[in-house]
Amino acid sequence: MATASPDAPEAPPAATPAAEPERARSWRVALAVAAVVSVVLAVLIWWVAVDGGNSQVRVEIPAGTARLLADGKDPSVVEGEILLDVGDELVVLNRDDRPHVFGSLTIAPGATQRIGYDQAGRFAGPSSVTTDSTVTILVR
Repeated sequence: MATASPDAPEAPPAATPAAEPERARSWRVALAVAAVVSVVLAVLIWWVAVDGGNSQVRVEIPAGTARLLADGKDPSVVEGEILLDVGDELVVLNRDDRPHVFGSLTIAPGATQRIGYDQAGRFAGPSSVTTDSTVTILVR
């Protein structure tokens, strides 16, 4: 009678009927995960394409700014020049109890004004919150 040598490789176990459904299930899970990842990537790509990765530049006019102006003090809240990229949005929040002017915007007390820039250029206007009473917005 021949005996198997201890160094001989063992034959792989025969596939059991229960192993096949488990293998098929793992493939379904992998495909579902791939589908979800694909959808997430597609949404992110769409969002960047639609939004263009544009950003917001926020300017906040703090409470008490009008009082500084009335007292003859420097009301400078922001630099007199703001640099934006085409597609960016300027958001100005007025936390003061008086209206303020910022370029083409007049912002009521407690209000927020937004303006988007879809063309490159140099836009100058009056400002009640800068040292020289003007603001220039450079859009590149």
